[in-house]
Amino acid sequence: MQANEAGAQVETVERRRIKRQQVLKRGQLVFGFNGSIIDCLIMNESRYGVQVEVPVMTAMPEHVKLKFVGGASFDALCRWSQGNRIGLEFLGSQIYDETALRRRRTIAVALRNQGVNTAVIMLRDIQYFNNQELQSLAEAAEIAVARLASHLE
Repeated sequence: MQANEAGAQVETVERRRIKRQQVLKRGQLVFGFNGSIIDCLIMNESRYGVQVEVPVMTAMPEHVKLKFVGGASFDALCRWSQGNRIGLEFLGSQIYDETALRRRRTIAVALRNQGVNTAVIMLRDIQYFNNQELQSLAEAAEIAVARLASHLE
């Protein structure tokens, strides 16, 4: 609910495809020909987009790149802004920089050579590359290994 000009409560309509999850993560918005950077806090997220908060009210271009701490980034479209809060819709899938790609390869090798538990520990250390799907898969694998071990004992 929001208040209108007269102060009365007005029902707001949720237009998102799926509900966003409340989070508090650090990130950066990168935009413009010269690669301007603004630090931001990611306040909530879904697989389709995020709401970010910037330190000061800033006019943003239509297209930006959102970089998560940890290496992942998304091309995004600014859908709305209100004060110092901005709603971003992801365009396409997650993009990884070279450092993140090297980490992914290292974890894949650890998964093959040292097993699920080692790989999950490594993924946790880097916050699953800020990827909810990867986190869910890793947790499901960890649970499956534990269940298999308990059935074998």
